[in-house]
Amino acid sequence: MFESHSGRYIKERLTSILQEYEIEMENVFSITSDNGNNMVKAIEIFNDDDEATDKSLVDDDWISDDAMRKLDSINLSGVHLVRCAAHTLHLCVYDVNQQSEISENINICRNLCIALRKGTHRRTLIEHNKNIPTLDVATNWISTFTMLKRLLELKEFLAAESFPTKTIDWVWIELYINAFQDAYDATIRLQHEQLVYSRISGLHFDVSISQDKEFYI
Repeated sequence: MFESHSGRYIKERLTSILQEYEIEMENVFSITSDNGNNMVKAIEIFNDDDEATDKSLVDDDWISDDAMRKLDSINLSGVHLVRCAAHTLHLCVYDVNQQSEISENINICRNLCIALRKGTHRRTLIEHNKNIPTLDVATNWISTFTMLKRLLELKEFLAAESFPTKTIDWVWIELYINAFQDAYDATIRLQHEQLVYSRISGLHFDVSISQDKEFYI
């Protein structure tokens, strides 16, 4: 990808790749993508190469607030657009993480992890054969979940060694992990290489049952 990721450029690149592997367009039933408007535009152009497509449903090549609504209402006659379930789930949890209280607690935990990865704290962890805390990528909630879970595993050791953890709300970390464990497991399953469409219903059922059990408990 050497140019701006506009819908038309993405369409051209996809067409080039299909030609390279000698795949005819009539053999392409659907394309799975993220929720970006540029991908919606690319699929629209796939189905109608006429220049009038430039004035189609999606005028903006990039993500907008009503992208999800546009994706739901779009009617594609040829190649069908399938939204990536893992990416949609990621966006949902990411939005939750942006809430002020949650974001503040995550930042406090992140700062502690940064401190534990340096100097004498790091040496102490290594000497006691403890895992070094990971750091998350702010835009990837899966890495945030992993960071908090790894930090929670060190709770007792950090208390015994008098590490500076007074600002850490351990109860909140436990609640966060319990709340998003199902979402984490679902995301991992959705990223499985051999996942077929029919298994998504089963995955949804498993998550729903798990959530119902926790609610009644």
